[in-house]
Amino acid sequence: MPDISIIIPAYNAEKEIVRCIDSILNQTYNCFEIIIIDDGSTDRTLEICKKYAEKDVRILVKSQENKGVSATRNLGLNLSRGKYICFVDADDYLDCRYLEILLKNILKTNADISMCKWSRNGIDQTNIELSEEVWDRENTFYQFFKYGKIDGAICCKLYRREIVQNIYFNDKIRLGEDQMFAIQAIERSEKVVFQNISLYAYMYNEASAMNTTVDERYWDAVYRAEWLVDEAQKFNPQLIDLFKKEEISIYLYLMIMSYKAENDEARKIAECVIQRIKNSNTKDFKDYSNTSDFIRYILIKYFEPLAHILVKIKQKLL
Repeated sequence: MPDISIIIPAYNAEKEIVRCIDSILNQTYNCFEIIIIDDGSTDRTLEICKKYAEKDVRILVKSQENKGVSATRNLGLNLSRGKYICFVDADDYLDCRYLEILLKNILKTNADISMCKWSRNGIDQTNIELSEEVWDRENTFYQFFKYGKIDGAICCKLYRREIVQNIYFNDKIRLGEDQMFAIQAIERSEKVVFQNISLYAYMYNEASAMNTTVDERYWDAVYRAEWLVDEAQKFNPQLIDLFKKEEISIYLYLMIMSYKAENDEARKIAECVIQRIKNSNTKDFKDYSNTSDFIRYILIKYFEPLAHILVKIKQKLL
C-alpha cells in the first residue's frame, strides 16, 4: 500500500504533463501512487500518461468523458489508497523534496494537514527552510483569512486520509471549489503544520480567459461567499466575524474584476455585491484585515467611482 496518493486531473495537457510526472518520479520520497484522471482530452495527454503507466506500476491512469476538474478530482479520491492525499495540477511541477518535507512535518508534529508555499512560474531554489509552525484550527483560519500566510489553493497541502474522507469537490462550482474543500478539511483538523518554503511551482497563465474576462462563472464566487458565512454559523460560530470579513473580501475581488472587464455580466455582478459591501460593518472588517485589504475596502465602500478610476489607470499602466 502506498503512503501517499497523488491525484492529477489532466485535460489537454500534452505540453506540460511530462514535466509534471517527471517531477513526481524524481521525488526523494518514493512510497506513493500517482492517479491520473484524463478528463476527455482531445490531444495526446492520455497517450502520454499511458506510456508512463506501462513503465511504472505506481502510476494508475483512468479516462472519462469531460466532466470538469471537480468531478475528475473526486474520481481520484475514490480510487486513492494512500494514508495521505495530495493534489497536483497537470501543468504544475514539484521540488524534489516536496513529499519528503510535507510528510516529515506531518509525522513530526502529528498534524492533520501539512502545508508549504507555492511559487508562481517556478520554484525558488534560494529559499531558506525555516522552522515549521504548528497551528490549531482557529489559528489556521486566522492565518488563512486575516494574514494570508496560506490560501485555499488545493496544491501545497498533504492531508491525512481520515480528514478528507467523504469530503468532495462541488462539481457545480467552477471558481473557488478548491477553497471550499480546504475549509472543510481545516474544520475537521485539530492541528495544521506549515513550513514557509516554496516547494510547488504553480504555472500561471496571464493570457488565459479566466484572468481577462468576467462571465457567468463568477456568480459561483457570490455563492461561495454566501456559503462561507453559512459554514461558519454551522461549524465555527466563534469565528463568524472572521468569515464575514472573508465574504466581503470576495465581493471586493468581484468589484475589481468588474471594473477591469466592464461587460454586461460584470456589471450585473457588481450591482449585486456593491450593496453588500456598503452594508458591511467597517470596524469588523478593519479588525480582521491587513492594511492593503482595508484600504481597498474603504475605497470601494465609500469612494466607489474613484476606486473604479484607479483600477482602470492601473490596468492601463500594466
